[in-house]
Amino acid sequence: MAIGVEALPLTFVAHALAAAAAVMVLVWNLYYRGGLAWEATNKSLIFNLHPVLMLIGLIIIGGEAIMSYKSLPLKKEVKKVIHLVLHAIAIILGSVGIAAAFKNHNESNIANLYSLHSWLGISIISLYGFQVAELGERSAKSSIIFVLKTVEMGEALKQMNKVLNERNIKAWEDKEKAKSANKARRMLSDIKTWEEKMKISHEAQTMKIEAELESIRQHKHEKIKNEEAQMQKAMEQKKAAIDAQNQKKVLEITEKADKHRSNNTLPMKCFGICTD
Repeated sequence: MAIGVEALPLTFVAHALAAAAAVMVLVWNLYYRGGLAWEATNKSLIFNLHPVLMLIGLIIIGGEAIMSYKSLPLKKEVKKVIHLVLHAIAIILGSVGIAAAFKNHNESNIANLYSLHSWLGISIISLYGFQVAELGERSAKSSIIFVLKTVEMGEALKQMNKVLNERNIKAWEDKEKAKSANKARRMLSDIKTWEEKMKISHEAQTMKIEAELESIRQHKHEKIKNEEAQMQKAMEQKKAAIDAQNQKKVLEITEKADKHRSNNTLPMKCFGICTD
């Protein structure tokens, strides 16, 4: 016995969550990851298309395709057309999103299909091939297709959550590496600043010591010059005294000699030395 729950009211919650998810993934990639681009020197901008298109394409528009078939109060044929168009848009956007991932890998020299995520993603989008089955086959296999669609949507959500987690981990890793590099640069800058300060301090101390040594040298030089001048003066005074004494002695001898001449006497001799 089926539970009587109307699908339309529940879709409002799904629409709100889908809009919130789309806004968040756009803000994340446009504001925090630098934007979106198909051609760019920064290859991360190309990869940014992948999570945006996979979420908006396969998850949101694919989910809208599923909900529209059950919730819209329209004729079955009209709902089928809407369902088909939305699925077509979803697979186109999903294909472009996958192409963006391949383009980013090829231009960044990164291997393709190297992870379980990539293979599951290829498998999930391949399930959309069931949408082009002929009407008779679709009617005969409607229960199988419903199960596959449910599995497909669940796997798509799981893979989208995985890729978002991977990108968040990568963003955290890059942020932590940048913080570590900035911290290292700041520490190196502080060391360089300290080194410059120490050099300036040592140069100032060296200049001070050199100035003190120069002052001491000049003081010693002046002292030596003064001592030399005093010694020269003392020597000149002694020389003058000796000269004066010698002149006095010569004068006395001359006077004695004149006296002996006037008296016609000889000076007394003692031990061969003339004395008076």
